[in-house]
Amino acid sequence: MERRNVLAIPALAAAIAPAATAAMRGHPKPPRRIIATEEGFALPETLAATGAWLAQNPTAEPGYRALRASFGPAQAQQWFAELVDLGEVREGVMRDAGITTQLLLLNSPGVQIFDAAQGTALAALVNDRMADYGLVGPIWGFAADTGLHALRLIIAGVFDRFPGPQLVLGHLGEGLAFFIDRVDIRYRVDGSPMRTALERLPSDYLKANFHLTTDGMNWEPAVRQSIDVMGADRVLFAADWPFEDAVDATHRFLAMNLSEAERDKLAYRNAERLFRIAPL
Repeated sequence: MERRNVLAIPALAAAIAPAATAAMRGHPKPPRRIIATEEGFALPETLAATGAWLAQNPTAEPGYRALRASFGPAQAQQWFAELVDLGEVREGVMRDAGITTQLLLLNSPGVQIFDAAQGTALAALVNDRMADYGLVGPIWGFAADTGLHALRLIIAGVFDRFPGPQLVLGHLGEGLAFFIDRVDIRYRVDGSPMRTALERLPSDYLKANFHLTTDGMNWEPAVRQSIDVMGADRVLFAADWPFEDAVDATHRFLAMNLSEAERDKLAYRNAERLFRIAPL
């Protein structure tokens, strides 16, 4: 099972595009649309199933438990309410932030924690429920785990055997774009009899098989470095609502010193191409 399902909201985008344009007023030459590419959602059924599974497996998913505990029950309840909202609250946040389209990602821990039958049933429920809506399609621990997993895929030679897949990493690549030169150097220097010999350097696979989103990382120096490493075609804007302030994320993004071509690629062109979202 995939950890998250990726879905887009063209209907919501069309409904609030005029207001979103107004929200971007004051920014020089704002893009004609902004697609936020890593935004959280859940169903009441997935939240209930996750809660029941955690109660039955008290030592499992320690990272998820620690995250929930660190914010307290009031913040958790607010997030749960926002995650399941696919109407006025979500539309209002998008309008205030100037976001015209969200790609919805099923909230962690997704469905992979369940047995095959329950996980498959929940995944089907998520996809069916989204079809009913007319939809297409913390500090360090999560980033370290996800970045390490992505690097393992590269070092194991997965993309030599399967060169086509395109993966999307949040938080500007979970640190990989910043460390990739060191990874290349150590790959060339350090020998290991257990390591698969790759056809190319690790950085080549990062640039060919991965895209990065800016969720939680809409900080201009980091975004600029990611563009310089990956190319503007492989970086996408995201806000990570409801876990991040979507208005602040959008305003910080629009205030960055990017060329018009770079800004439009991050704002919507790359998402249209990668996720096959119809242009406005």
